[in-house]
Amino acid sequence: MLKLNFTGVHQFLKIMNLLRKDINPSEEIWDELFANPGYTKLIQIELSREFFQQYFKIAYMPSKNQERQEIAHGDNEIIKNILLHYINVLKNEDKINNFLTGYKSRINEKRILKYTMEYLPANGFSKEAEIFFLVFANDARGYDIIIFDVLFALNMEDQDLLELILAHELHHLYRNKILCFDITKIEAEDRGIIMVINQIHSEGVADQIDTEKWIYDGYHKIKDPFLKNYAMQYRELCKKAPELIMKLDKKMIDIFIDCIEDVNNINLYLPLSGHVIGYYMVNKVMEICGQDIIIETVNNPFQFFEIYNTVAKEHNLVAFSESIMGLIKEMEKKYVLGL
Repeated sequence: MLKLNFTGVHQFLKIMNLLRKDINPSEEIWDELFANPGYTKLIQIELSREFFQQYFKIAYMPSKNQERQEIAHGDNEIIKNILLHYINVLKNEDKINNFLTGYKSRINEKRILKYTMEYLPANGFSKEAEIFFLVFANDARGYDIIIFDVLFALNMEDQDLLELILAHELHHLYRNKILCFDITKIEAEDRGIIMVINQIHSEGVADQIDTEKWIYDGYHKIKDPFLKNYAMQYRELCKKAPELIMKLDKKMIDIFIDCIEDVNNINLYLPLSGHVIGYYMVNKVMEICGQDIIIETVNNPFQFFEIYNTVAKEHNLVAFSESIMGLIKEMEKKYVLGL
């Protein structure tokens, strides 16, 4: 059911070894890399072809040393971390090659599927999925395909942690197959509010698979400083989850109801891309209502928010305002199939 695809890593290593000799790859070689479905999807949604070409060159070409140093000592933490990740790929080339030849002993597909299905209905969608390993950032993505950075996989250090995070991304892919609304038909004016609630819900459920095991129990096994810092930040933010919900609700009113602020500012109120708020909300619903309700509503973020708000009011937790819940209900009526 799961197909593991490493062609993107092989193609990347070919380019990296040209760049480290200060050789500019031909356009044909770049085309071969970016034709890989993993890179194609990233370019379609997140990062440009030009971005990859620019920072791969800066990371590996001896002639780009001055630019490397400027970024290393600059203020752009996102670019600095991505560049450091690319440099670490070069430092870990031997480990990556060993992983490519021995991955079958490190990835148990049946266990990944078992972890994934704990928070999904048993039937109703195809279990076919392809996981594309490549080099892009110290992270992974679950779209209509799964994209997994090969060094991120190695940075997990522990086989069980790697399988749990693969299961997290696989959950995103399967959930997207059964969503109660067609994401491609959302009108531009409604994309912001639906993105927020869907992101929170999606990450909140998927985090039930892996967060307890690696953010709380397994982080000590991880040596990578970026991932260690992420785990520490996650734990600290979880302590503030009720406060984060209050701030998010106020900002959602400003943006989506009163229209007095730019929609792009909402990301400032979704720390760690909604993971923390979602994890807290799903945990609270599951503690009080049980796991079955999480599975029953896994394809419907509108319904999940309604259940959370009911639970929050009944148990003296932080709830979303009536105005935001009214807007969510309106979106549900507008877009949920069959309503």
